[in-house]
Amino acid sequence: MVAYVEGAQVDGEPMEDEEALEQGAYTFRCVGATHRFAVAFKPLPDKALVATAAVGPGTVWLEGTDESAFDPGTDVTVRWAPEEGHEVSAAVLTETDGDGNVVENRPLTGEELAAGAGEGFVLRNLAEGRVYRVTVSFAP
Repeated sequence: MVAYVEGAQVDGEPMEDEEALEQGAYTFRCVGATHRFAVAFKPLPDKALVATAAVGPGTVWLEGTDESAFDPGTDVTVRWAPEEGHEVSAAVLTETDGDGNVVENRPLTGEELAAGAGEGFVLRNLAEGRVYRVTVSFAP
């Protein structure tokens, strides 16, 4: 897997786990209080990047791949599953351009939420140089 993470911060402090940054993946476990996580991505001149995040007890993943960078025009399926006794409370899609400007930031519709828990929510026709973030929140 190619890492496209340039840097990360937790509550405004730089994350110093170089190995995690090189791998482009890190799991925050047992988060018991409110924190602010920020990730900066390297430029992707000829790719589209898809990132997922779970807030609360559940899992979000890209179906059928460990990659995070895709050729323009690709469709990518995002799926999620709450832990037992929980459900999806909200999900947001944020799309930014190569300069970090927000192109789209919207909650997923009820139909899209149902798809993500079933056959999958599909990001269609990814655009070159864009970063797509799907954040799913879980609650009891």
